Amino acid sequence: MNVKKPFTKRKIIIFGVIVLIAAIILSSFVYLNYQPSINGKQNVSLSIFPNELETPIFVAQDQHFFDENGISLTLTYYSSTTDALASVSNHNIDITTASDFAFVSNEPSQDKNLTIIASMLKTESSFIVARKDRGIENPIDLYGKRVGLTLNIAPEFYFGRFLDLQGLDKQKVSIVNMPLAQYVEAITNGTVDAIVGQRSVVDQIQTQLGNNTVVWPVQNNQPAYILLVSRGDWATQHPDTVTRFLKSISQAEDYYQNHQTSAQAIVDKQINRTVSQESWSENRFSLSLDQSLIVAMQDETLWRISNNLTNANSVPNFLDYIYVNGLRSVKPEAVNIIG
Repeated sequence: MNVKKPFTKRKIIIFGVIVLIAAIILSSFVYLNYQPSINGKQNVSLSIFPNELETPIFVAQDQHFFDENGISLTLTYYSSTTDALASVSNHNIDITTASDFAFVSNEPSQDKNLTIIASMLKTESSFIVARKDRGIENPIDLYGKRVGLTLNIAPEFYFGRFLDLQGLDKQKVSIVNMPLAQYVEAITNGTVDAIVGQRSVVDQIQTQLGNNTVVWPVQNNQPAYILLVSRGDWATQHPDTVTRFLKSISQAEDYYQNHQTSAQAIVDKQINRTVSQESWSENRFSLSLDQSLIVAMQDETLWRISNNLTNANSVPNFLDYIYVNGLRSVKPEAVNIIG
Protein backbone atom coordinates (compact mmCIF):
# COMPACT_ATOMS: atom_id res chain seq x y z
CA MET A 1 0.00 0.00 0.00
CA ASN A 2 1.30 3.41 -1.05
CA VAL A 3 1.37 5.99 1.68
CA LYS A 4 1.48 9.71 0.67
CA LYS A 5 4.32 11.46 2.32
CA PRO A 6 3.48 14.71 4.02
CA PHE A 7 4.85 17.95 2.52
CA THR A 8 8.24 18.80 3.89
CA LYS A 9 9.00 22.38 4.91
CA ARG A 10 11.20 22.75 1.85
CA LYS A 11 8.43 21.64 -0.50
CA ILE A 12 5.99 24.01 1.11
CA ILE A 13 8.38 26.92 0.53
CA ILE A 14 8.92 25.92 -3.11
CA PHE A 15 5.17 25.59 -3.64
CA GLY A 16 4.59 29.03 -2.13
CA VAL A 17 7.21 30.60 -4.39
CA ILE A 18 5.60 28.99 -7.46
CA VAL A 19 2.17 30.33 -6.44
CA LEU A 20 3.63 33.79 -5.86
CA ILE A 21 5.35 33.84 -9.26
CA ALA A 22 2.16 32.68 -10.95
CA ALA A 23 0.19 35.42 -9.21
CA ILE A 24 2.70 38.06 -10.33
CA ILE A 25 2.57 36.83 -13.93
CA LEU A 26 -1.21 36.76 -13.90
CA SER A 27 -1.54 40.23 -12.40
CA SER A 28 0.96 41.59 -14.93
CA PHE A 29 -1.06 40.04 -17.74
CA VAL A 30 -4.26 41.60 -16.41
CA TYR A 31 -2.56 45.00 -15.98
CA LEU A 32 -1.11 45.02 -19.49
CA ASN A 33 -4.36 43.96 -21.08
CA TYR A 34 -6.73 46.23 -19.14
CA GLN A 35 -4.64 49.33 -18.44
CA PRO A 36 -5.89 52.11 -20.78
CA SER A 37 -3.34 52.43 -23.55
CA ILE A 38 -1.78 55.83 -24.05
CA ASN A 39 -2.49 55.28 -27.73
CA GLY A 40 -6.08 54.24 -27.07
CA LYS A 41 -8.82 56.66 -28.10
CA GLN A 42 -11.11 58.23 -25.53
CA ASN A 43 -14.37 59.57 -26.94
CA VAL A 44 -15.18 63.23 -26.34
CA SER A 45 -18.17 65.10 -27.76
CA LEU A 46 -17.58 68.84 -28.12
CA SER A 47 -19.91 71.66 -29.14
CA ILE A 48 -18.61 75.03 -30.37
CA PHE A 49 -19.77 78.15 -32.20
CA PRO A 50 -18.15 78.36 -35.66
CA ASN A 51 -16.07 81.54 -35.52
CA GLU A 52 -12.47 82.65 -34.99
CA LEU A 53 -12.83 82.57 -31.20
CA GLU A 54 -12.69 78.77 -31.49
CA THR A 55 -9.28 78.85 -33.19
CA PRO A 56 -7.51 76.42 -30.78
CA ILE A 57 -10.19 73.80 -31.46
CA PHE A 58 -9.91 74.13 -35.24
CA VAL A 59 -6.11 74.04 -35.14
CA ALA A 60 -5.97 71.05 -32.76
CA GLN A 61 -8.33 69.16 -35.04
CA ASP A 62 -6.51 70.09 -38.26
CA GLN A 63 -3.06 69.28 -36.85
CA HIS A 64 -4.29 65.99 -35.35
CA PHE A 65 -3.37 66.96 -31.79
CA PHE A 66 -6.52 65.32 -30.46
CA ASP A 67 -5.62 62.08 -32.24
CA GLU A 68 -2.04 62.20 -30.98
CA ASN A 69 -3.27 62.56 -27.41
CA GLY A 70 -5.72 59.69 -27.66
CA ILE A 71 -8.90 61.74 -28.09
CA SER A 72 -11.56 60.66 -30.57
CA LEU A 73 -13.42 63.95 -31.03
CA THR A 74 -17.02 64.34 -32.17
CA LEU A 75 -17.49 68.03 -33.05
CA THR A 76 -20.83 69.78 -33.44
CA TYR A 77 -21.79 73.44 -33.92
CA TYR A 78 -24.31 75.24 -31.75
CA SER A 79 -26.37 78.32 -32.58
CA SER A 80 -27.34 79.05 -28.98
CA THR A 81 -25.02 78.98 -25.97
CA THR A 82 -28.03 78.34 -23.76
CA ASP A 83 -28.85 75.18 -25.72
CA ALA A 84 -25.20 74.09 -25.68
CA LEU A 85 -24.94 74.42 -21.90
CA ALA A 86 -28.23 72.55 -21.52
CA SER A 87 -26.85 69.75 -23.71
CA VAL A 88 -23.86 69.39 -21.40
CA SER A 89 -26.04 69.48 -18.30
CA ASN A 90 -28.34 66.83 -19.81
CA HIS A 91 -25.43 64.47 -20.63
CA ASN A 92 -25.82 64.91 -24.41
CA ILE A 93 -22.45 66.65 -24.86
CA ASP A 94 -19.27 66.23 -22.83
CA ILE A 95 -17.76 69.71 -23.31
CA THR A 96 -18.93 73.00 -24.80
CA THR A 97 -17.40 76.41 -25.25
CA ALA A 98 -19.22 79.35 -23.68
CA SER A 99 -18.46 82.91 -22.67
CA ASP A 100 -18.06 83.81 -19.03
CA PHE A 101 -21.27 85.83 -19.19
CA ALA A 102 -23.19 82.92 -20.71
CA PHE A 103 -21.98 80.70 -17.87
CA VAL A 104 -23.11 83.28 -15.29
CA SER A 105 -26.47 83.71 -17.03
CA ASN A 106 -27.03 79.97 -16.84
CA GLU A 107 -27.45 80.44 -13.06
CA PRO A 108 -24.69 78.07 -11.86
CA SER A 109 -26.09 78.14 -8.32
CA GLN A 110 -29.22 76.47 -9.71
CA ASP A 111 -27.63 74.23 -12.32
CA LYS A 112 -24.88 72.73 -10.20
CA ASN A 113 -23.95 70.17 -12.85
CA LEU A 114 -21.69 72.52 -14.81
CA THR A 115 -18.05 73.28 -14.18
CA ILE A 116 -15.31 75.28 -15.92
CA ILE A 117 -12.24 73.24 -16.83
CA ALA A 118 -10.32 76.16 -18.39
CA SER A 119 -10.51 79.44 -20.25
CA MET A 120 -8.88 79.19 -23.67
CA LEU A 121 -9.22 82.80 -24.80
CA LYS A 122 -9.43 86.39 -23.62
CA THR A 123 -10.92 88.75 -26.16
CA GLU A 124 -12.00 92.35 -26.53
CA SER A 125 -13.89 91.92 -29.77
CA SER A 126 -17.35 93.37 -29.03
CA PHE A 127 -18.45 96.69 -30.52
CA ILE A 128 -21.39 98.96 -31.14
CA VAL A 129 -21.84 99.70 -34.83
CA ALA A 130 -24.45 102.31 -35.78
CA ARG A 131 -25.80 103.97 -38.92
CA LYS A 132 -24.74 107.58 -39.40
CA ASP A 133 -27.75 108.27 -41.62
CA ARG A 134 -29.96 107.67 -38.58
CA GLY A 135 -28.36 110.67 -36.90
CA ILE A 136 -25.92 108.70 -34.78
CA GLU A 137 -22.50 110.32 -34.34
CA ASN A 138 -22.04 110.13 -30.55
CA PRO A 139 -23.22 107.66 -27.88
CA ILE A 140 -25.95 110.05 -26.67
CA ASP A 141 -27.48 109.87 -30.14
CA LEU A 142 -28.55 106.31 -29.31
CA TYR A 143 -31.44 107.79 -27.31
CA GLY A 144 -34.68 106.88 -29.01
CA LYS A 145 -32.93 104.50 -31.40
CA ARG A 146 -33.42 100.77 -31.92
CA VAL A 147 -30.36 98.73 -30.94
CA GLY A 148 -30.22 95.06 -31.89
CA LEU A 149 -28.57 92.49 -29.64
CA THR A 150 -29.22 89.07 -28.14
CA LEU A 151 -30.49 89.15 -24.58
CA ASN A 152 -28.87 87.06 -21.84
CA ILE A 153 -25.48 86.88 -23.52
CA ALA A 154 -22.40 89.09 -23.17
CA PRO A 155 -23.37 91.93 -25.57
CA GLU A 156 -26.29 92.88 -23.32
CA PHE A 157 -23.95 93.22 -20.33
CA TYR A 158 -21.31 95.17 -22.25
CA PHE A 159 -23.87 97.53 -23.77
CA GLY A 160 -25.53 98.14 -20.39
CA ARG A 161 -22.21 98.93 -18.76
CA PHE A 162 -21.18 101.08 -21.73
CA LEU A 163 -24.27 103.23 -21.22
CA ASP A 164 -23.65 103.38 -17.46
CA LEU A 165 -20.08 104.60 -17.96
CA GLN A 166 -21.29 107.16 -20.51
CA GLY A 167 -23.83 108.43 -18.00
CA LEU A 168 -26.69 107.41 -20.29
CA ASP A 169 -30.09 106.00 -19.33
CA LYS A 170 -30.70 102.50 -20.67
CA GLN A 171 -34.44 103.11 -20.53
CA LYS A 172 -34.12 105.74 -23.26
CA VAL A 173 -32.76 103.20 -25.74
CA SER A 174 -35.01 100.66 -27.46
CA ILE A 175 -33.34 97.25 -27.30
CA VAL A 176 -34.44 94.74 -29.94
CA ASN A 177 -33.77 91.12 -29.01
CA MET A 178 -32.65 89.10 -32.03
CA PRO A 179 -30.45 86.09 -32.84
CA LEU A 180 -26.88 86.63 -33.98
CA ALA A 181 -27.69 85.39 -37.48
CA GLN A 182 -29.99 88.39 -38.06
CA TYR A 183 -27.59 91.16 -37.02
CA VAL A 184 -26.16 92.08 -40.42
CA GLU A 185 -29.46 91.99 -42.30
CA ALA A 186 -31.31 93.89 -39.57
CA ILE A 187 -28.98 96.91 -39.62
CA THR A 188 -28.39 96.96 -43.37
CA ASN A 189 -32.12 96.92 -44.16
CA GLY A 190 -32.85 99.51 -41.47
CA THR A 191 -34.84 97.32 -39.07
CA VAL A 192 -32.50 98.55 -36.32
CA ASP A 193 -30.30 101.64 -36.13
CA ALA A 194 -27.37 99.94 -34.41
CA ILE A 195 -26.23 96.55 -33.21
CA VAL A 196 -23.89 95.26 -30.51
CA GLY A 197 -21.75 92.41 -31.81
CA GLN A 198 -18.33 90.95 -32.44
CA ARG A 199 -15.70 92.18 -34.87
CA SER A 200 -16.75 89.63 -37.49
CA VAL A 201 -20.22 91.20 -37.59
CA VAL A 202 -18.78 94.72 -37.70
CA ASP A 203 -16.61 93.75 -40.67
CA GLN A 204 -19.61 92.41 -42.59
CA ILE A 205 -21.69 95.51 -41.83
CA GLN A 206 -18.94 97.91 -42.85
CA THR A 207 -18.48 95.98 -46.09
CA GLN A 208 -22.13 96.68 -46.94
CA LEU A 209 -22.63 100.15 -45.45
CA GLY A 210 -19.14 101.54 -45.98
CA ASN A 211 -18.62 105.03 -44.51
CA ASN A 212 -22.22 105.15 -43.27
CA THR A 213 -21.16 103.58 -39.96
CA VAL A 214 -19.74 104.68 -36.63
CA VAL A 215 -18.10 102.10 -34.36
CA TRP A 216 -17.26 102.17 -30.65
CA PRO A 217 -15.58 99.47 -28.56
CA VAL A 218 -18.06 98.40 -25.93
CA GLN A 219 -16.11 96.27 -23.43
CA ASN A 220 -14.31 99.12 -21.65
CA ASN A 221 -11.08 97.11 -21.34
CA GLN A 222 -12.79 94.17 -19.62
CA PRO A 223 -11.94 91.05 -21.61
CA ALA A 224 -14.46 88.35 -22.36
CA TYR A 225 -13.43 84.78 -21.66
CA ILE A 226 -14.19 81.80 -23.86
CA LEU A 227 -14.54 78.90 -21.44
CA LEU A 228 -14.42 75.14 -21.76
CA VAL A 229 -17.37 73.84 -19.76
CA SER A 230 -18.25 70.27 -18.79
CA ARG A 231 -20.27 68.58 -16.08
CA GLY A 232 -18.53 68.45 -12.76
CA ASP A 233 -19.10 64.72 -12.36
CA TRP A 234 -17.81 64.03 -15.88
CA ALA A 235 -14.58 65.95 -15.21
CA THR A 236 -13.89 64.21 -11.90
CA GLN A 237 -14.68 60.79 -13.37
CA HIS A 238 -12.54 61.36 -16.49
CA PRO A 239 -9.42 63.20 -15.23
CA ASP A 240 -7.16 61.58 -17.82
CA THR A 241 -9.52 62.56 -20.64
CA VAL A 242 -9.63 66.16 -19.42
CA THR A 243 -5.83 66.24 -19.29
CA ARG A 244 -5.49 64.82 -22.81
CA PHE A 245 -8.06 67.28 -24.14
CA LEU A 246 -6.36 70.31 -22.55
CA LYS A 247 -2.95 69.13 -23.72
CA SER A 248 -4.31 69.14 -27.28
CA ILE A 249 -5.54 72.71 -26.84
CA SER A 250 -2.19 73.76 -25.37
CA GLN A 251 -0.38 72.33 -28.39
CA ALA A 252 -2.76 74.22 -30.68
CA GLU A 253 -1.96 77.46 -28.88
CA ASP A 254 1.76 76.84 -29.33
CA TYR A 255 1.15 76.13 -33.01
CA TYR A 256 -0.75 79.40 -33.38
CA GLN A 257 2.07 81.36 -31.76
CA ASN A 258 4.69 79.80 -34.04
CA HIS A 259 2.67 79.52 -37.27
CA GLN A 260 0.11 82.32 -37.19
CA THR A 261 -0.38 82.59 -40.95
CA SER A 262 -0.96 78.86 -41.29
CA ALA A 263 -3.27 78.74 -38.24
CA GLN A 264 -5.32 81.66 -39.50
CA ALA A 265 -5.69 79.98 -42.88
CA ILE A 266 -6.98 76.85 -41.13
CA VAL A 267 -9.67 78.89 -39.38
CA ASP A 268 -10.63 80.84 -42.52
CA LYS A 269 -11.22 77.54 -44.30
CA GLN A 270 -13.27 76.08 -41.43
CA ILE A 271 -15.61 79.08 -41.08
CA ASN A 272 -15.67 79.87 -44.80
CA ARG A 273 -14.64 83.54 -44.58
CA THR A 274 -11.51 85.60 -44.15
CA VAL A 275 -10.99 86.90 -40.63
CA SER A 276 -9.62 90.45 -40.53
CA GLN A 277 -6.27 91.20 -38.96
CA GLU A 278 -8.07 93.61 -36.59
CA SER A 279 -10.03 90.66 -35.28
CA TRP A 280 -6.92 88.51 -34.81
CA SER A 281 -5.24 91.32 -32.85
CA GLU A 282 -8.14 91.45 -30.39
CA ASN A 283 -7.85 87.78 -29.38
CA ARG A 284 -5.36 86.30 -26.89
CA PHE A 285 -5.28 82.53 -27.09
CA SER A 286 -3.95 81.06 -23.87
CA LEU A 287 -5.25 78.40 -21.52
CA SER A 288 -5.76 79.87 -18.08
CA LEU A 289 -7.74 79.89 -14.87
CA ASP A 290 -7.12 83.40 -13.58
CA GLN A 291 -8.42 85.25 -10.57
CA SER A 292 -9.54 87.91 -13.06
CA LEU A 293 -12.08 85.40 -14.39
CA ILE A 294 -13.61 85.10 -10.92
CA VAL A 295 -13.73 88.89 -10.59
CA ALA A 296 -15.36 89.25 -14.02
CA MET A 297 -18.08 86.70 -13.21
CA GLN A 298 -18.76 88.37 -9.87
CA ASP A 299 -19.10 91.73 -11.64
CA GLU A 300 -21.46 90.25 -14.21
CA THR A 301 -23.58 88.63 -11.52
CA LEU A 302 -23.89 91.90 -9.60
CA TRP A 303 -24.93 93.68 -12.80
CA ARG A 304 -27.59 91.05 -13.48
CA ILE A 305 -28.89 91.39 -9.92
CA SER A 306 -29.04 95.19 -10.12
CA ASN A 307 -30.90 95.02 -13.44
CA ASN A 308 -33.42 92.43 -12.20
CA LEU A 309 -32.23 89.84 -14.73
CA THR A 310 -31.99 87.07 -12.15
CA ASN A 311 -33.87 85.77 -9.14
CA ALA A 312 -30.59 85.47 -7.27
CA ASN A 313 -29.82 88.07 -4.62
CA SER A 314 -26.21 87.11 -3.90
CA VAL A 315 -23.06 86.17 -5.80
CA PRO A 316 -22.23 82.45 -5.72
CA ASN A 317 -18.78 81.18 -4.83
CA PHE A 318 -17.51 80.54 -8.35
CA LEU A 319 -14.65 78.46 -7.00
CA ASP A 320 -17.27 75.76 -6.50
CA TYR A 321 -17.77 75.64 -10.27
CA ILE A 322 -14.16 75.35 -11.42
CA TYR A 323 -12.18 72.13 -11.94
CA VAL A 324 -8.49 73.01 -11.68
CA ASN A 325 -6.82 69.58 -11.71
CA GLY A 326 -6.76 69.18 -15.49
CA LEU A 327 -5.08 72.49 -16.25
CA ARG A 328 -2.72 72.13 -13.30
CA SER A 329 -1.43 68.89 -14.80
CA VAL A 330 -0.96 70.41 -18.27
CA LYS A 331 0.00 74.02 -17.59
CA PRO A 332 0.37 74.60 -13.83
CA GLU A 333 1.65 78.16 -14.19
CA ALA A 334 -1.66 79.11 -15.84
CA VAL A 335 -3.71 78.42 -12.68
CA ASN A 336 -3.78 81.61 -10.64
CA ILE A 337 -6.98 81.32 -8.64
CA ILE A 338 -7.03 82.30 -5.01
CA GLY A 339 -9.04 79.85 -2.91
